[in-house]
Order: sequence, then structure tokens, then C-alpha cells
Amino acid sequence: MTIWIVRVGQDLYIRSADGSRSAWFRGALASNQGRITVDCIAKEVMLELANPKLNDEIDEAYRSKYRHHPATYINMMISSEARSTTVRVVPRPTNS
Repeated sequence: MTIWIVRVGQDLYIRSADGSRSAWFRGALASNQGRITVDCIAKEVMLELANPKLNDEIDEAYRSKYRHHPATYINMMISSEARSTTVRVVPRPTNS
């Protein structure tokens, strides 16, 4: 599955374009964990609901990063439904 991820400050955020009815979002909320793969590098992460006070900054990060995509997609990611599913991605501690 492809997700659109943005950075605000030092933190990474993802949203469900389909809102809370999305299967991946429900699973993420239930387990509070996941795995993100970028360029064949996989990292285990913890997922936590983001502070809603950051939604405007996160919206702007989506607009900026994905500005070359059709507005339809960006509008889905900054909708009130998507905003309600904003999740902060936190690296999971490794056992060493």
C-alpha cells in the first residue's frame, strides 16, 4: 500500500484519505504499530494520534510536498475526515 507521508519539524505524519473507515487506519489504531518501507529499507514504527493543533501545519506540508499532484488528491488529504485520522510516526526502539 502507498501512503503519503509528510514532515513537520522533526516528526513524520500520515493520514487516511478514506478517513476512519479505512482498513489500514483501523488496524493502525488498534495495534499502534506498523512498518514503513522506503527504497527497500524497512523500519518498524509506532503510530500515535497526532495533536490536532498541528493540523494546519500538516495541511501545509501536504500542499507543499505534493503540489505537483492533482488538487483532487491533495484536497482528500487535507479534508476534515482525513485530518481526523492524522497519525504521528515514531521510530520503534530496537533491541540491542
